[in-house]
Amino acid sequence: MNFLVSVGDTLEIAEADYRYGVGSVRLRVIEVLGAERDGSEAWLNLRGVTIGWNGQDVGQRHVSVRVAALAAALRRVQGRR
Repeated sequence: MNFLVSVGDTLEIAEADYRYGVGSVRLRVIEVLGAERDGSEAWLNLRGVTIGWNGQDVGQRHVSVRVAALAAALRRVQGRR
């Protein structure tokens, strides 16, 4: 299944679009773990490296992102280039 996100992509994920976190997060994807449904909502589980405000790697984390928000998360980062 194609989720629009690939290993190596960087996402800027809004707080409302991922589970169990506070604030937006910038993440470089290192593994696409698969999707799940929670009621009517589809979520994509990713493992990635969090990127800090200064562009430096902070550490690895697992993130569940709304599938519906993936295109916007990619556009946010592409707009910064």
